[in-house]
Amino acid sequence: MVNKTPLLLAGTSDRANIACARSLSQSEVDFSISLPKNGKTIPWGSTPYRGNIIDIKYGSKNKDEFIEDIIKISKNYGGQIIYPADDLAASRLSTMKNELRQHRIEVPLPHNDIYKKLADKRALSSYSEKFNIKKPSVINNIIEKDIDRQPIVAKPKSDVVNGDTLEPYIIGSTNDLNLFFENEDPDDYFFQEYIDGCNVYYCGHYNSGVEITSLVQYNILQQPNGGSVIKALPNCNRQVIKKSKQLLSKSNWNGPIMIEYIINNGKPYIIEANARLWGPLQLCVDNNVDIPLEMYKSVTKQNVESKSGRLNANDKIGYYRYEALLQGYWQKFLHNKPFNSNPNRLNVKYKDPWFRSDTYIPALLGVINSGLYPMSKLLESPRRTGEELYNIIKNRL
Repeated sequence: MVNKTPLLLAGTSDRANIACARSLSQSEVDFSISLPKNGKTIPWGSTPYRGNIIDIKYGSKNKDEFIEDIIKISKNYGGQIIYPADDLAASRLSTMKNELRQHRIEVPLPHNDIYKKLADKRALSSYSEKFNIKKPSVINNIIEKDIDRQPIVAKPKSDVVNGDTLEPYIIGSTNDLNLFFENEDPDDYFFQEYIDGCNVYYCGHYNSGVEITSLVQYNILQQPNGGSVIKALPNCNRQVIKKSKQLLSKSNWNGPIMIEYIINNGKPYIIEANARLWGPLQLCVDNNVDIPLEMYKSVTKQNVESKSGRLNANDKIGYYRYEALLQGYWQKFLHNKPFNSNPNRLNVKYKDPWFRSDTYIPALLGVINSGLYPMSKLLESPRRTGEELYNIIKNRL
């Protein structure tokens, strides 16, 4: 057995971090929380996990500083298992996997060459062809496309460019295209056709190409333009499971992963892979797919019983994030874009990942911040004058 402590990097994806904290705490596994030197995070001091906060903070802007801080934590607090919850941290850690192990730090991710095949969207698009997985067609000349009739998607060639994390754009109008060219460097992106259909996630944890546990997440409601998941439930899609297991087994995948698919005319199209912990992780934990604990067990070889999730294995628990719903309404109001929705034919109990006994204060602060969301978005562009802001709001009313 290996004696190492899970380390949560606060401020990366705190929805994923709080799911990990609940899982590990309920199963009586000790863990540490490092706060960021810069950047935002939830008020961990208001949660029952305040005692897990360590004195050493980590820096995220500079790679060398980030790695030095992780090593410093290991020297002062013993061996660590890093729980990666954002693309920037995961990308850095996968390149330093062997070096970090010399400092008693384990990174539950594959080596960088395998990591990039799935984590980088352009590489995944090519790599998935080897496994006969359908994917959206690549568009080489977007100028010739009638975007107002057929939307396209701009995807970053690499999730992390010059230390910044890039996000996909759904471009459904000429105005969307103009805004994209104004705000982004097109050379950082490639373009694919937009596939309409039901959105599902394959969520799993692997150890050397072997599936340890998994769940298929069926997304019922998402914010406009393919934004954050608002409402979801566990589902079973045999095609998604089969194709994901084949891809990850042949890749000798190690660690957590979420693969997104669009189901169009009954066929799954691969969209992207999050090669790290993801926001709606709580859905897995609530439904007896205890990925945070399985990550700990894979490294330490300790046989710890999971005490998370539902009591009855036949029940299902859904995911409903009210904060994201409020933000979604504001996005619809500001940008005149509809929610992404799929039909729901199951009657299940839904739980918000924040409105729980351990995180009421972060939940309330999240709702308040959602109320301030529209003004922050309107003001973030220096090109807009006061008169332009007034006209945007007036036209939406």
